[in-house]
Amino acid sequence: MHSDELLVEILVEELPAQALLNEYKEMPKKLHALFQKCTLEVGNIEIFYTPRRLCLLVKDFPLLTQETKEEFFGPPVKIACNHQDKTQGLNELGLGFYQKLGLKDHQHFQTAFKNNKEVLYHAKIHAKEPTKDLIMPIVLEFLEGLNFGKSMRWGSVEKSFIRPIHNICVLFNGENFNGIEVKEYGFKTKQATKVHRQEGFDFIQVDSPKAYFEVLEKNHVILDPKKREAKILQEIKELETKHNIIVEIDRDLLDEVVAITEYPSALLGEFDKAFLKLPSEIITTSMKENQRYFAAFNQKGQESPTLHNGFIVVSNAINKDKQKIIAGNQKVLKARLSDAVFFYENDLKKPLDNAPLESVVFVQGLGTLKDKMEREAIIAQYLTQKYASSLNMPLEKALELVGRAVRIAKADLLSEVVYEFSELQGIMGYYYALKQNENELVALSVKEQYLPASENAPLPSSVFSTIVALSLKLDSLFSLFSVGKIPSGSKDPFALRRLSFGLLKIVVHYGLEFDLKADLKNLFERVGVYQSFDLEILEKFLLERFNNLIDCNPSIIRSVLNTNERDIVKIIQKVKALKRFLDDPKNAQKKELLFSAFKRLANINKDRSPNESSEFSISLFKESQEHALFEAFNAIKTSAFESLDSKIEAYFGLHAPLEEYFKSVLVMDKDIEIQKNRKNFLWSVYQSFLEIGDIKEIAI
Repeated sequence: MHSDELLVEILVEELPAQALLNEYKEMPKKLHALFQKCTLEVGNIEIFYTPRRLCLLVKDFPLLTQETKEEFFGPPVKIACNHQDKTQGLNELGLGFYQKLGLKDHQHFQTAFKNNKEVLYHAKIHAKEPTKDLIMPIVLEFLEGLNFGKSMRWGSVEKSFIRPIHNICVLFNGENFNGIEVKEYGFKTKQATKVHRQEGFDFIQVDSPKAYFEVLEKNHVILDPKKREAKILQEIKELETKHNIIVEIDRDLLDEVVAITEYPSALLGEFDKAFLKLPSEIITTSMKENQRYFAAFNQKGQESPTLHNGFIVVSNAINKDKQKIIAGNQKVLKARLSDAVFFYENDLKKPLDNAPLESVVFVQGLGTLKDKMEREAIIAQYLTQKYASSLNMPLEKALELVGRAVRIAKADLLSEVVYEFSELQGIMGYYYALKQNENELVALSVKEQYLPASENAPLPSSVFSTIVALSLKLDSLFSLFSVGKIPSGSKDPFALRRLSFGLLKIVVHYGLEFDLKADLKNLFERVGVYQSFDLEILEKFLLERFNNLIDCNPSIIRSVLNTNERDIVKIIQKVKALKRFLDDPKNAQKKELLFSAFKRLANINKDRSPNESSEFSISLFKESQEHALFEAFNAIKTSAFESLDSKIEAYFGLHAPLEEYFKSVLVMDKDIEIQKNRKNFLWSVYQSFLEIGDIKEIAI
């Protein structure tokens, strides 16, 4: 037998769920790196967790290390030997090389060739060694390499960790790992584990991975988080069927309850129907954020399921009497929802007013939230005029309603409910606006101003809401860039990358005309209060987001962005059209022929300025191939194409006359006037291609 199963359990106090989940994704990679560092070839690695333990399981861990060879190269022989003669022995320099390696016999030294020079050489052979001696050092280095964001010290231990470590249990090949002193964390190892707290608090001895799994299973610890998740989902499904409800499975919440339980049980609790008068978001947010409950809705058959006065709590208890657990949770939730009713009713007594926002600083150097609102109002006015035809109402009415929406959009930030649940900003503004008889479009735009909140989140539901959302995003970009708060590396404290991506998604979704050069300049000048900065930096920042906006070969995106096109929608249209052309099977065989001609055209013009003249005269054409290319090119220039696809097809059809041109026409003619005319003609052809994309950038 050359390998055996290795199991390592790190027993700790309760791990914070979010910190554990974030670092858990990195654990396999970090463990693999440590094994590679020790040149260990291991089998399948699995990492399990519960709130009180991390478990590392390696199916085939080698019993012995591999035999390795370590090579050392010294100085050249001709300067390391006496009289440049190897038979005369080593001089002081040569002796020094071997002494550093701890070697005494220098008479029978070895040489090798390195970089075409004969040099002193020695090879150390490291024999196979038992791997059992490497396990604890690897585990301790693994623990030290984990990054949970925060750590703590306890007692007089040398090292810190996210929570105190109580034991490291190592089970491997019947070896004895008992009593190893781990000074760094203040304990001696035991080949033992602890089970569910309701089963007992003492250590239980285990002598093999098989025994370890049996002890946990018998004593209500489900080690595998996937099995805990499956148990929760199955029990929720059974509750749905039994009580004719549908449960909203929040992925983040599910991950969290899996991380805080060892033996989860899904239970259905209820709250007083009187609380349903609250906006549903208040109830579901309170349940999720304060209590980690899943919201329940009435039966699927309804077109728009309504909130049910029930909730799912996932308990870690193994009591047979579940009613006490349910009753306790119902009591806690009742208190929470009673507070929410109090906050909500207090908020309804206050008008939506921006005056208090004068005292709330937006960002240091950028004024107050009221200042931000006034900047957004100017941007919104510009966008309303620009997109008036998409609003289905008279411009005067649109300006009035959009202006009102922007003026009340931030008023809920000082409400009592939003103070308690910051996630509900905008959402509560919507409810308060409706209660105070604001226009429905205005109220909805307040709710949707922050959309999209994430990559796959919903977008604003109308162009009206879009104008309010874009105004917020554009002001945040202008403001923060103007005071140097530009994301760098992985740092993005104001989430400007996400905000920019959302801006682009909205514009593309509604097919709105927005030029990243002209419109940014116009808006910056119209608002007129931002500190001066180079707008090209912001333009470039937005262009960088296109790689995440469309699933496409990045070189195709780059080819379009390298042109003067800066309209967001047109950029996407050109990228998609180029992608369709290149993905078309009928073009598969001729791609290389197509690109060779066009890249040669690009190379001829690579040193020319975009502003250089492209004037040419056909009277100076001497070769038939020049006329043939001109006729094909002119036919395209004078055609009205039905679609961008047909235009691209036509332009790529120029590859044949281009190839003939390059075969027969000498661009660098001795006659300077003819040479200049040919260059200008090819420059004109190249410039026309830039209406589609910079073809030389595309990698096929």
